[in-house]
Amino acid sequence: LRRARTQIKKAARGCRNCPAHATAAYEPLRNSQPQQKRMPQIHAHETRGAAAWTAATKSTSSEDHIKRSMAATSSRCEVLLAIRENNGDDDEAYVELLVHALKCRQLSVQREGRYLLVTCKGDVLAREADACKLVKTRRSDKRVEVFVDRDGARLRYELDAEGCLFSRAEEALLLERACAKATVEQAAEGLGARWKKKSRELPPQIAQLAEDSLLEALKQTGVIEDSVILGVNTQMSWWAWVCAPSSAIHKAFGSDVALYFAWMNFFQLWLLIPSLVGGYVYHLRIEEGVSIDDDQWAPVYALAVCLWAALFCKFWSRREAQVAVDHGDVLLASDGGVRPGYRGAPRPSPVTGKLERYSPPIYRHLAYLLSIVVTGLMLRVALLWHVISLNLQGYITQDYVGEQDFYREDVAKYALEGEIFDPKSTEFYGLKALVPTLIHVVVVRILNLIYSYIAELLTKLENHETQSMHGNALLVKRFIFEAVDAYAGLVFLGFVRRDVVRLRQELIAIYCVDTARRVFQEALLPLCMTALTSLKNKETTKKSKKNDDFRSMTLNRTKSNIDTRAEKELAKPIYEPFDDYLEMVIEFGYVCLFASVFPLGALLSFVANFVEVRSDLFKILYVYRRPSPKRARTIGAWAPILRGLVYVAIASNAFLFAFGSEQMVRWFPQYFDRVSLRKAGFSKDYAKKVAREGGEKSAAEAQAGKGRVVVLVAVALEHLVVLACVLVELVIPSMGEGTRVEVQRLLYERDRA
Repeated sequence: LRRARTQIKKAARGCRNCPAHATAAYEPLRNSQPQQKRMPQIHAHETRGAAAWTAATKSTSSEDHIKRSMAATSSRCEVLLAIRENNGDDDEAYVELLVHALKCRQLSVQREGRYLLVTCKGDVLAREADACKLVKTRRSDKRVEVFVDRDGARLRYELDAEGCLFSRAEEALLLERACAKATVEQAAEGLGARWKKKSRELPPQIAQLAEDSLLEALKQTGVIEDSVILGVNTQMSWWAWVCAPSSAIHKAFGSDVALYFAWMNFFQLWLLIPSLVGGYVYHLRIEEGVSIDDDQWAPVYALAVCLWAALFCKFWSRREAQVAVDHGDVLLASDGGVRPGYRGAPRPSPVTGKLERYSPPIYRHLAYLLSIVVTGLMLRVALLWHVISLNLQGYITQDYVGEQDFYREDVAKYALEGEIFDPKSTEFYGLKALVPTLIHVVVVRILNLIYSYIAELLTKLENHETQSMHGNALLVKRFIFEAVDAYAGLVFLGFVRRDVVRLRQELIAIYCVDTARRVFQEALLPLCMTALTSLKNKETTKKSKKNDDFRSMTLNRTKSNIDTRAEKELAKPIYEPFDDYLEMVIEFGYVCLFASVFPLGALLSFVANFVEVRSDLFKILYVYRRPSPKRARTIGAWAPILRGLVYVAIASNAFLFAFGSEQMVRWFPQYFDRVSLRKAGFSKDYAKKVAREGGEKSAAEAQAGKGRVVVLVAVALEHLVVLACVLVELVIPSMGEGTRVEVQRLLYERDRA
């Protein structure tokens, strides 16, 4: 202990200005009994002090030492709450109530202007960890178990690299949980009466929400405008930048973000298989000197990709369970608890007998009907724009008889030869022909933003009881709309036009443009905006000094550290993993849905994902706000969406094999004949144009009476692949044997605790 005290004194030399150290007393040992020994106060913001505390803990086994040390240790993370400006007396009363409620939960609250800074001691973190059944790693055998805050229990768990019991993400999670659990009943009696008086002026659902979470109620009313987590920026090693390990990301940002990176790493690893096979198929096609329309090995590759996709989804479910065990979230309830914004009348629970909020299902069913109608109207608008865009880009012409219903002469005239949007124009190095594509991208982005706002409103009207149900409903709405935006043009080329050569060209353009867009929009653009804001603030400060404005200089000098940190963090955008998941799922669809047309899609996805993972890690660390840690054991509704895409891909590739190209002709030539373009459904002018240009003057068409055989072959192949995918789902277990045993052990220890 004397040696540890010496180390602590040396560690404290660099922090003499700390107010906490100014009042901390290094008391000598007053009693010779071991249980009365006292440890000096250690603060978590000192790395060397934390290391000394770790050494002292190892040299003694007294639980009293670690309790006193944790009681004196503050959380490394802080919650910043921004109060709305120009607030009146009512807002001040609500803020005063919130401060009292937070202090009643043993939280430390510091106010500076319109900002509240909330932190807590280590004992509060341990209390919240015990309440939420957090899982920690044992020091003895490196196995995980449910955390219990009892005598001698804290000494059983491992410490992190900085000598603290909880990681940064766990501290932020527990601190946010403690803030969210502050209720009206925990405030002072007089303030509680004032709140009840003012609650009559509020909507009933907000007053009801305050009984569960006062902070959420104030956010709903607008008294609390925003909240953000403050803390020391996480530094990643070069190994983390190369491999992006989910374990390191979990310790820094929590399970939700770490699960996304675990899925990305798993997806990129599995892309190696179709990348190599697709590259070999492309090599065979180049050697044979045929186009993708006549490639006989492309459909074989497509069937293999469908089986690969089914295996990928199944093995990801196994990997997902193991990641949940490693992160300590495998015992997490799947529903996520009652949603704070859930509206309902109080009634006794038929299970527990306690009062709970209840909303009749009929209201949710009516809201579902409204969501279907509004989403259908928005999809109609999106499809109408796609038709206009395809006419403007010159995709829809009068050359194809079956496309007359989509042809719009008043728009398509601008894409004719010699017009302003001629696709073959070489003016300005061919950039003029890209203007319709840029217009299409901008309009689609605007439609997605509009519908995202509408989808949020519709999901709130549905009034889901749990947070997981709310998130999944919102996810399905947005995925359906944005998937239509992503695949509508490709479906037209593949299933209406049945031009796989043009479809392949569009897929190549999408991969190249979309990868560049994601890197620029998600990482470079926000970084530039943040840098410009910082530069503008510096120029303002220099200008005030140059003009010798005494008042502004005085204000700049007296500006508190809280204000500076708050303005810096609140200026950053909020990170949501939804958009990242959506982009990767759409890309998964590109690889699977059009595998028979674009075998190199998996290889391009592998390269694009390598860049995507690093850009996502970069923007989380340096561009966006620190993500709010959330516990998650699965990727949610994305898993069934991926499985659904697998079965849609089977039907898509079967159609392209039999009817969208001449690939089936290479395998079953006895069922087809060569006919003229005019008989195959092309216009007379188009047939003459092809003849002038020396193109193919005929097309393959099923022989008379053999059409049903062609359909039968396509349906039989589709059903065989579907059967194989179903067998994969049934035969392979969703959880490995070791993972299953670990889950059962955790369940046993949780029940025993």
